[in-house]
Formats: sequence, structure tokens, C-alpha cells
Amino acid sequence: MKIAPIAFFCFNRADKTREVLQALALNNLATESELFIFCDGPRNIRDLAALQEVYKVIDNIRGFKNIHIVKRQINHGSQFSIIYGINSILENHDSVIVVEDDIITSKDFLKFSNQALEFYKEEKNVWCISGFNYPKHLISYPNSYKEDVFFVLGKNSSWGWCTWKDRWQNIDFEVKDYAEFIKNKKQIKSFNRAGSNMADMLRMQKQGRINAWDIQMSYTMFKNNGYTVHTIKPITKNIGFDASGTHTNDESDIANFEFEDFSNFKLKKLSEIENNNIAEEAYLKYHRDPFFLIKWAKSKKKRKNFKWLALGFIIAEALNLSVRFLS
Repeated sequence: MKIAPIAFFCFNRADKTREVLQALALNNLATESELFIFCDGPRNIRDLAALQEVYKVIDNIRGFKNIHIVKRQINHGSQFSIIYGINSILENHDSVIVVEDDIITSKDFLKFSNQALEFYKEEKNVWCISGFNYPKHLISYPNSYKEDVFFVLGKNSSWGWCTWKDRWQNIDFEVKDYAEFIKNKKQIKSFNRAGSNMADMLRMQKQGRINAWDIQMSYTMFKNNGYTVHTIKPITKNIGFDASGTHTNDESDIANFEFEDFSNFKLKKLSEIENNNIAEEAYLKYHRDPFFLIKWAKSKKKRKNFKWLALGFIIAEALNLSVRFLS
């Protein structure tokens, strides 16, 4: 089996960087994997001390076949850094595994990623392989679904994932047909099938209000009927839901679980799974719930803080109204 290189992206969170890299190094294939670390540069002088702590972590990491470190002198933001880093790796490789500094991986993650990259390589409708799923205390799947993987149409997943060079190179990060798309209510409704705010996120990206890259990947997948393959059991989790994250802002129950053993997983193609739709629908129903932010605001840590509950309610209601308007 060919072992794909790992692209690891970090910035100014030394504690999380250490925790994530230590977990990644415990993976069964870590010693056979080439690790590329991309550390973004400081936004201002206040970032310098935090970055020095990150440098201490990445300069002393061990447990991989080879380690390459890129330290940027200025801040480029997550969009540029991730696109550049993945592009640079795919110049010399056919596939890449991507982990950011707030994504904890189970010991089965690299095994699953590498086997899935090989298994689905010629399945051109598969664009993304993801180790993420919601933990079972948040979402449950029908007992009739017995598979280890399921497929989600038109949406990527960026919390511990991998892809191939030929898919990545086809992503339209400029979204050249946006002007036509935003006038088409039918397409907007279809795009929002994967999440109530998908079209809104794409609009904000085009307006420069968010610095993201993954919504463009989801849009390209949507336009090309591309799928993400998810594990039925999560083998990654996001620990970045606090004030240190670029796109997250508090702790969440989404990371409050222990990994289950996933070493004996069985991969299947979409054509081999008769009832993929029930797993996909369960996943999307939870993900596109316009009241998801209310559930988040009611998490244990937030329950004591009414202003966050009110903010979550206002945002969720705004999203719900936009969905009804676009429908």
C-alpha cells in the first residue's frame, strides 16, 4: 500500500499543536508517513511569543518517517496557507492527508485514510475521504445500517480528511459562475440540502467576509455530483471550539467522547451499499438543523450564560428565515 503524505497546518496554539501531533504520532502508520508542517506567520507583534512556543513543539516532534517544516514570516490566513500547502505537496504526490492543529485523530485514522485513498482512487465521483462523524451521543443511525462507511453528496468534510491530486486540481476556488448561481433559487435550495447556511457561507466568502477554502470545495463537489466518504464511527474530533480557533468560539460536546476501535473496518463502494440514503439523511438532518446553534448554546458551559443562548437563538432564527425565503 502506498502511504500518502500528511499536510499539517498550525498557527499560534502550542498546546493544541502538541496534543494533535502526539495523537497523530500514535497512529499505526505514522513511522511510515512523511509529515509536512506548515506554520502560518504572525498577524502582529502579539503573536510572536505564542509562535515561539509553537516552534518549540514542531521543532522537536518525532515519530514520522520524514518531517518537513515551513515557517512563514508573515500571516497568510487559513485559506491561502491550506491551499498553498496542499498544492505544494501535490506537485510531487498523487494524494494527501490533511490535519489541522485542532483535529485529534484516533490510532486508526492513517490506516483508514491510506486504504480508502487506494480503494476509491478510481471512483471519480468520490472527492473527499473523511474520518469525521458526529459522536453517538449527538446523532444515531438506524439499526438497519450495518456498513462502516457512508457517502454524503455535495459536501466536503475538513476535520481530518484526504483527497487526490486530480480532484483537488478541479476545485474552482474563484467560483467563476457565482453570479449565475446566486440568481438560481432552485440551485441554491439544492446546495443547501447539505446545510442550511451553505449558500450563505459561499456568499460571505465571495464578499471577503470569511477566510475559508472548504466552502468552495463543497460547491465544486455539488456542481460535479461529488461525494465525501465518512466513517460511521468518528475517528477524528475537533478540539478547537474555544476562543483560540479561527472559525470556532467555545467548547462543545462535539469533542466530548472517546474513540471506539475501528481497526477492522470494511470499505465499500456506493454501488455496493443499498441503503446509503438512510445514513446520509441522518447525518445531513443533524448537520443542516437550523436550530443546531441553539443546541450548541445550551451546552453545559454555555448554560450559565444567557447572552450566548440569546445570540445562538437569534442566529439560528436568522438562518431559518433565510432557508424559508430561499425555498
